[in-house]
Amino acid sequence: MSAQEQRQIQEQVKRAQNFLGFVQERRNTLERVTVYVAARQASFLLEGPRGLCPLTRAEVAEALGLHESTISRATKDKFVMLPNHRVVPYGMFFQAALSAQDALRALVEGEPHPYTDSELADLLAAQGHPISRRTVTKYRRHMGILPSHLR
Repeated sequence: MSAQEQRQIQEQVKRAQNFLGFVQERRNTLERVTVYVAARQASFLLEGPRGLCPLTRAEVAEALGLHESTISRATKDKFVMLPNHRVVPYGMFFQAALSAQDALRALVEGEPHPYTDSELADLLAAQGHPISRRTVTKYRRHMGILPSHLR
């Protein structure tokens, strides 16, 4: 084998080692993020959407000493299997609105008479979901729930 061929082989081996190092670093980052998110969202994992706590990628980044874009790239297009074996997008952990939407759905399903959006906003605030009437309207429309005068 010539000296040039040996250099090429050594260069390819070094590139392969670097690549494997990058893959391991990404795996470690994703594991660190997952451990942190699972600890912060333990109530969601146990109780479902109502247990979802407000969480941002920026908060995770700060807690782990990483850049927010690193957290975004690490979780982008990834999925998580929940303890109930349901597979959900990783981004679900960063959607605080799911908790409020779940509470809104429960209120509408159990209402003794159709509540207005203002009444729903007040009831949600009493349950720990302080959102405006306009936000209630937005969530209601998004979830396909009719306005009070049509329910």
